[in-house]
Amino acid sequence: MAVLIDNSDKNSKIINLRQATNCLGNRVVALWIDYLIVAILFIIPTYILDKIVFAAFILPFLYFPVLEGIKGYTPGKLILHIRVVNDKGNPPGFLRAVIRTLLKFIEANPFFLGGVPAGIVAMFSSTHQRLGDMAAGTYVVLAKYVVENNPKHT
Repeated sequence: MAVLIDNSDKNSKIINLRQATNCLGNRVVALWIDYLIVAILFIIPTYILDKIVFAAFILPFLYFPVLEGIKGYTPGKLILHIRVVNDKGNPPGFLRAVIRTLLKFIEANPFFLGGVPAGIVAMFSSTHQRLGDMAAGTYVVLAKYVVENNPKHT
């Protein structure tokens, strides 16, 4: 099992991944914040141009992979102090973020069972992963357990 460093105080220590990923409530709230932002990204170009345009479809689908892949967080995750990481504790990279996003639109879709399938899987996974995380090899962890200057290993 992968480990991260707890650097929340002077006495840094290695912690297990189960402890770092114990943030299901934060994940739910962060996802709703992000879905609100995505809705705005869709509505604004449509309203301004008075028709649905290509950009209105592209922006929402790039939102999660670009932000999570490069930085490890979206605005919702930043507000709720959680990060998406690979097994080394680094941002997962674009490809892994695309995999998680494709499955997110199925298992955590607010219009399709309200994200219940993702929540159930994450509750019973030993590392609180939903199917998208399992497929992509990613984890959502509390930000305090992420060391920002890990060597890049994606």
